[in-house]
Amino acid sequence: MKDTINNLLGYFFLALGIIGTYLPIMPGVVFLIVAAYFFMKSNPTIYNKIITNKYYGEYIRNYIDKGVIPVRIKVIILLFIWCFSIISMFYLLSSNLTLQILILVIAVLSSLVIINSND
Repeated sequence: MKDTINNLLGYFFLALGIIGTYLPIMPGVVFLIVAAYFFMKSNPTIYNKIITNKYYGEYIRNYIDKGVIPVRIKVIILLFIWCFSIISMFYLLSSNLTLQILILVIAVLSSLVIINSND
C-alpha cells in the first residue's frame, strides 16, 4: 500500500514537473525533485531515469544528495522567474490585478527559496 501511494504521488509530481518545464509560472525542477523523492522509495527504475536525465538529472541528484543548487543555475532560475513573471504581469494579465499580485507573490517566494538554498 505504501509503495502504491508513493508511486501515485511520484507520478502526480512528475506530471507537474513536466508541465512546469513548459509553463513559466510553475517551477518544474522543484516538482521533479519531489517526484524523485517519492520514486526513490517506490520505483527505482523511474527514479534512475529522473536522476540520469541529460538535461536536469545532475541538478536533481545534487539537490537530493547535498542540498546544493550551483550559483550559475540559481542565476538562470532567477532570471527566468522574473522575466516570465514580468511578462505575465504586465502584458498577459495587465487588466487582472488579483492575478498580478498572485504572480508577484509566487515570484518572490520562489526567489527566496532559490537564494536561500545552499551552494
